[in-house]
Amino acid sequence: MSARLKPQQFQQQTNVSRETLQVLETYEGLLRKWQKSINLVSKSTLEDIWQRHFLDSAQLAPILRQFAPEDAQCVDMGAGAGFPGLVLAAMGCGQWTLIESDSRKGVFLSEVVRQCGISATIRVERVEGVSDMQADIVTARAFASLDKLLAYATPLMKPGAVCLFPKGRRFAEEVAIARDEGWQFDLHEFASNSDDEGKILLLEGVVRA
Repeated sequence: MSARLKPQQFQQQTNVSRETLQVLETYEGLLRKWQKSINLVSKSTLEDIWQRHFLDSAQLAPILRQFAPEDAQCVDMGAGAGFPGLVLAAMGCGQWTLIESDSRKGVFLSEVVRQCGISATIRVERVEGVSDMQADIVTARAFASLDKLLAYATPLMKPGAVCLFPKGRRFAEEVAIARDEGWQFDLHEFASNSDDEGKILLLEGVVRA
């Protein structure tokens, strides 16, 4: 088994400031506390939380900065425990709205925002019921298959918006299924620093035929 990533190693890999690292360490403590009563993340990932959750989220930052304006309006669908949205918000990458239908997880997310001083909006709603967003970036992590993600995302996107989805080893299969379902898009694939078999998918020009 490879050595587990430590906060200082995370800082070295991502170049976040000491202040941002302290925010994320507070976030980690809240997650571990709330995990005892709410199933926020898979128990098996808790011992490698900085690799499996914080780095997995933070690695989207340079892609986001490349493809979106500095003050980009960003939406994290099915936000769960706040990955990747709250990590990216803590890093100052865009203006974030996190959509989560589970009220208990919504309370957790609001508590992280409050205690960590992260600037983000939490909406406790089903994503398919949201109709007042005009996002530059839409993301989601471990929420749904790619074809379903695109159906959820397109009503939230302004013209020219892009989708940014971390995916595991079956990413190519999900892309093929989405295209079979009539989705058209320009696809960029980025290597994942947290999953050797996964990719980060960036989709531009998303339309359904």
